[in-house]
Amino acid sequence: MSSEIEIALEESKILKKTIKKVFPDVEQLKHKCPKLFQKDKDENAGTSIEIAEVVDMSDTKLLQCLQLLDDNLGALYSVINGAKWKTAKKTEMQEPGLVYIMLYQSFEQSKPKLISFISCKIINEADMCVLYLYEIQLAKSIQGFNLGTTLMKELDNIVTALNSFGKLKKLWYRNYPDEYSDKKDPLLQLSGVGLTVFSANAGAKRLYERLGYVLHADSPVEKQLRSGKVIEPDYYILEKRI
Repeated sequence: MSSEIEIALEESKILKKTIKKVFPDVEQLKHKCPKLFQKDKDENAGTSIEIAEVVDMSDTKLLQCLQLLDDNLGALYSVINGAKWKTAKKTEMQEPGLVYIMLYQSFEQSKPKLISFISCKIINEADMCVLYLYEIQLAKSIQGFNLGTTLMKELDNIVTALNSFGKLKKLWYRNYPDEYSDKKDPLLQLSGVGLTVFSANAGAKRLYERLGYVLHADSPVEKQLRSGKVIEPDYYILEKRI
């Protein structure tokens, strides 16, 4: 039986290959988000996509992702996790099994700039067997063009593909034979997508709910005091069944 880290690395290889098969290329994204790419055209910009396992991520690329996260949510992270939140976050961003989808924009005679990234990982635990979205971040300059919604919907397609291709089933059955009745056990598949969202990030929470996400059974919940005041937790755990 392989170690948990070895299994996570195998899962990331399967996830990366699956994403490369089903994730839209730039031309398909142009069709899905025409207003965004019209903006690119007007400004003579080009867009490229890179998909990488975390083991292949350079420190420079990780720092680019961390900077984009800081630009969008740094103030919120500081309030919730303290001024040194980046140290812990960078460690989390290197967790075995993670796969990154990065969108770059380039202009004439300039280096490609990271404008969006997704980091996700396959989670197979007793209470949750999902594709877990760690981060989805878009540069402020490209927000409002439907790209975030488009990318979120692509996660559904990735889950469907992972379940249909069968490589995860073989991996799990080989490494956890005592947990499944046979190779056709219905539990040998992902149930959907999971994610964590800060309660203060109301816009993101509304988007996820509109896309069909609901509270996971183990999510922190609101508490109502005897005075009637409602106290929100720092974050919610959401899931969407596919």
